[in-house]
Amino acid sequence: MPLLRLLRVANPAVRALLRSPAHRLLSGSLAVLEYEGRSTGMRHAIPIVYADDGTRVVALAAHPERKQWWRTFRESAPATLVVRGERRAVQGRLLAGAERRAALRSFLAVRPRTAGPLRARGAPTDRALDAVPAAVVAFEPPARSGSCGRLPGVPAPAILRSCACTATSHRGSTC
Repeated sequence: MPLLRLLRVANPAVRALLRSPAHRLLSGSLAVLEYEGRSTGMRHAIPIVYADDGTRVVALAAHPERKQWWRTFRESAPATLVVRGERRAVQGRLLAGAERRAALRSFLAVRPRTAGPLRARGAPTDRALDAVPAAVVAFEPPARSGSCGRLPGVPAPAILRSCACTATSHRGSTC
């Protein structure tokens, strides 16, 4: 497939740009997802389209039968997101049912141009959202007591600030 070959060439360049000081060129809609494969244990880093719904980051794997990354998150799994130049430890999990529909609505509200390719134009009904060919993954701060997921030496980004942190390095701050 020509598209797969193009992605193999383009993805490393996009990852490098998103991790660089020039990340602003793409970081309004793209992030780097770093995760470990469930069965292989291999580290992967891929660019993903995301939407911040205020409490979490939502990402879609459109046409999931063609993608592998989302399968790692069938059960909650740790990952790192590089969003707007900031690294953040997160827990990712695949959404289903009403939670998936709500996340899809949030995603489409932030990224309305994706509605056409996903066949979800207008105000889609629950039935239409259930038919959207996409795996929906939510990334949230880890639910560990005393840790907000902030990586050492990295200031808290504006995104994913939903826990009251008790970590000794920044006790009591909201991160």
